[in-house]
Amino acid sequence: MIRAHNTTEVLDALMWRSYLSVRRQDFNLLHLAVETFSYENDYSEGRIAEVSSHGAMMRVKMLGPVVNVSALNKAYVDKHSATQPFCSVA
Repeated sequence: MIRAHNTTEVLDALMWRSYLSVRRQDFNLLHLAVETFSYENDYSEGRIAEVSSHGAMMRVKMLGPVVNVSALNKAYVDKHSATQPFCSVA
């Protein structure tokens, strides 16, 4: 979950949601999290073959991070400023 603390961060939060849906491995969200929430996922009949060979329904408890937009922005700047070499102008 991405948390925007004010209206100026809402568009950033939407951008981060899109970015992290395909590039989640780029950032350690549990490390950046300010808090976590737990939730349960019930696997439907169509997904039983993926999860269990016994044909029984499975309820899986998971942990989700709550990350502030400002923390994601800072992590992005830190990551890219560390990897990009500086070019001298003089």
